[in-house]
Amino acid sequence: MKNFLELLDTSIHLPLSLIVRPIGNPVPPKCKIYINNKCYFDNILEDMFAIKENISLTDPIRITFELVDKQYNENQETAVQIMDLKIDNISLIPIYIKYAVYVNDHNYNDPTTYLGFNGAWTLDISPNFYMWLHRVDGKGQLLDKYSIKE
Repeated sequence: MKNFLELLDTSIHLPLSLIVRPIGNPVPPKCKIYINNKCYFDNILEDMFAIKENISLTDPIRITFELVDKQYNENQETAVQIMDLKIDNISLIPIYIKYAVYVNDHNYNDPTTYLGFNGAWTLDISPNFYMWLHRVDGKGQLLDKYSIKE
């Protein structure tokens, strides 16, 4: 007998894609990019960088960008800009950026995709993408078999 996911032909993985670009005149930024604690980039970002990954439908997702070793100088700008972030072809920029936390050395905490200070920008999506999306869109809480006490 087929289970619910097989009946609907639902994939158990969600495609995640992101694109970042460096802003560095004349010095490119050094950054780190993590998805669920796996490091995808840890170096000087000289060109646009893209990641395509499949994430389990039932797993939480944690996306972190860190800008490190920036030397502040009024004659040059060094930053990383998140150009695109999609999960299951749903664009999270700009609508859902307000749920990210940006901890940096200038205490700037407005919603942004422009990371111009040393620090970390993190988007935590839990308990999984669709339960999180349903909740942040104001549609209430989705229930699953683990959230109902017998």
